[in-house]
Amino acid sequence: MKRTTLLLGVLAVLLVAFVVAFLGPLATPVESEYGYSITLATNATLSNVTLYLPYPASDGDSPFDAVFEGTAGNVSAPEGWRVAPVETEHGRMLRVTASEVPTRLRSDGRRHGTHTLRASVPAGHDIDTVDPVGSEPLLRPADGFETVPCPNRAFPSRATCRIYGTRIYAQYDAPEDADVDVFVVFGGYDDLGGGRGRWYSERVVARLEGARDGWVQISGDLQAGAGSLP
Repeated sequence: MKRTTLLLGVLAVLLVAFVVAFLGPLATPVESEYGYSITLATNATLSNVTLYLPYPASDGDSPFDAVFEGTAGNVSAPEGWRVAPVETEHGRMLRVTASEVPTRLRSDGRRHGTHTLRASVPAGHDIDTVDPVGSEPLLRPADGFETVPCPNRAFPSRATCRIYGTRIYAQYDAPEDADVDVFVVFGGYDDLGGGRGRWYSERVVARLEGARDGWVQISGDLQAGAGSLP
């Protein structure tokens, strides 16, 4: 129960931070941009870490290639992380490697560590936030989009929600009782001026236990049409 509460709390913070920090606060006009973040939350130190994670792309191209090449946008990564988009057997993904992902001892006597990579890049055009499938970058790999009811009643009537299949690769050494949560969040934000904005967003969450070495099939979700009307 404690782990579930912690997981939901971390996810809520990530989603709020994504809309406000990566995609721009609605009260401050910004250019249209894409935001991408990866977070690892663990209760045990991980070593010899290699991850392959879903990566945003459209027709094989990604606005974040230039970000990780250092020629556009902004990126901040935890100390010791080495990141690069690479080709895999499941398509282009982001490789994350680190000799160690540390934890610290909290006041309650438990160990915990949360580490986040954040990246953003200007879109250079108006983003199709209402129907991004087929027209905007989305996390890849992705299989079998299925429309489902949106969980948030605050979403406008035009909003749509979908779920899909995806996967990650995880290899690291860890104690048997290690709990590791991997969060991948991506989306596009369109500033409409006057404190109004609209966006689409995706999230992929993987919950892992103990040491890992291999591919893990998981699900992702896409929410489109959020925010203000034009």
